Amino acid sequence: MKKEKGWRKIRATAVVILLAAILVNAFPVQVVAAEEAEAVKDFSADFMYRATGDAIDNLWEGEAPRRSDIKIISKLPTPAAEQIIQVIVGQPEGAVPPEWISEKPGKYEINAPEGTGEKDLKAENFEFTFVNLRSGKEYVWKAEEEIPGIFPAGYFELRNKKARGETLKWYEESRLGDMEGKITPKLTESIGKRLSNELHDNYAHHLDEFIIGKVGDEGTMLYLAAGLAETGDKGEVGTLREKFEEASELIGEMHELIHGEMVPVAEEMGKGKVEAAMLHDLAHKLMASIYRTGGYLDEIEKTDDVEKVKEKGSEMLEEMKKLKEFSSEVHIHSTDLATVITEQKPLKLKDGSETVELKHSDLTTYLSNVKSKGTDVAPIGGAVSFVIIIVGLIAVVIVRYRRV
Repeated sequence: MKKEKGWRKIRATAVVILLAAILVNAFPVQVVAAEEAEAVKDFSADFMYRATGDAIDNLWEGEAPRRSDIKIISKLPTPAAEQIIQVIVGQPEGAVPPEWISEKPGKYEINAPEGTGEKDLKAENFEFTFVNLRSGKEYVWKAEEEIPGIFPAGYFELRNKKARGETLKWYEESRLGDMEGKITPKLTESIGKRLSNELHDNYAHHLDEFIIGKVGDEGTMLYLAAGLAETGDKGEVGTLREKFEEASELIGEMHELIHGEMVPVAEEMGKGKVEAAMLHDLAHKLMASIYRTGGYLDEIEKTDDVEKVKEKGSEMLEEMKKLKEFSSEVHIHSTDLATVITEQKPLKLKDGSETVELKHSDLTTYLSNVKSKGTDVAPIGGAVSFVIIIVGLIAVVIVRYRRV
């Protein structure tokens, strides 16, 4: 009876061993190589996307170009960069949406500078030349020129060291992580933020604070106009004319940015229309006000009558106060578009009569899928099941031997 119970235990143990082996084989363990898990961050797609968007704006005036008219010459020798280029010109490899493949694709070349490679990148690799094959015009996009400070000092030294498989010291790893964290926001910022920053930093802030200023701010338009209105002394009228010309130029460029870029982008993105329209209206008010200010200044320059100068100076001062109100409004609302447009503008390309729209998220998802398919499934399931069976058989033999 005891012998029979013993054999039952042995058979039960054997069944458990076999089930364990079957389960291990049924659910193989994916093993990602340590070097892949520790790979450097690849910003190739972000650079390529940003460069292409700027190229479309410059070479094709923002209109969707025909893929057959596009040629891209890249100095960036990374698989991700080439895969994105292939999608853009219509020559992608592998399983992709049908609209990503073109019957009349564009062209591309990868020409990395001598001495550089995927594991030895330099700032000069991040240069892309776009050619409009129809017109023959070229547009060269260089990362360091388009986005000053994009590569922190020491970035490539640490990046390449890690790419070559060398082990970074803990503080080097930390430094590299901080550097990588600063690159991403600059590359992937929304079109709303880019335009808002340009309006604020290049135009609105300078016009409001340093050109028009306040009555008490020495050297500003309001300060100089107040002096004319009070004393009639034309000694500073030449300086006022210089400030006026600078303000006129800034307002004209500001209007062009709002009318030519902000309003179309808001319409294209389907959001921010109210904000863009308000800024456009303010730009027109600024243009009208600076025009009237110029009229008063012309009259002042033509007369030497002190009382006349004071009279026209007072009228000009009142107009400048309105100018100040408008400039302050633009300054305050210059970043409104960034709060509502939080995405990058999609790349639009023509394929025959169809327009193909490529979003940044589409391309990053594509690259992620390509990378995941390349992950090896190690034959660990079979090895583990083999070990389980051997250990199990040894255990059965030991149990059997002890009972003999």
